[in-house]
Amino acid sequence: MRISRIRPFGLVFLFMTVVFLSGCSIEAENVLTDADKLKKELEEIIDKKDISKASVYLLRTHSQGDVYYYRRHEEEGFQLENQFIKVDDYYYNLEKLAKYDIRGYGNSGYINLYFDIH
Repeated sequence: MRISRIRPFGLVFLFMTVVFLSGCSIEAENVLTDADKLKKELEEIIDKKDISKASVYLLRTHSQGDVYYYRRHEEEGFQLENQFIKVDDYYYNLEKLAKYDIRGYGNSGYINLYFDIH
């Protein structure tokens, strides 16, 4: 008789464990990285302002120690892909994006992207 009482308890315990673990894995998959959040922010701004071109600036350090951004791409087409932005066949990780600004609107508008990449 005891065996039949233990089995239903064991099945209920197993079922509850599976449900709990499934819930945890779903929650973990919904965690957004900083790059995901930035991509979403950029998508909203780009759509709102109808931006279709991007200029990319990268860090450069002079021998005297001066640090500044230099332009790598000037007003070229781009695509957001996962945690990257593709500009002229080059991929830049959004996690390295230090700042951005929008210039103009629509066809004459573009976004300046400043990456902390040497």
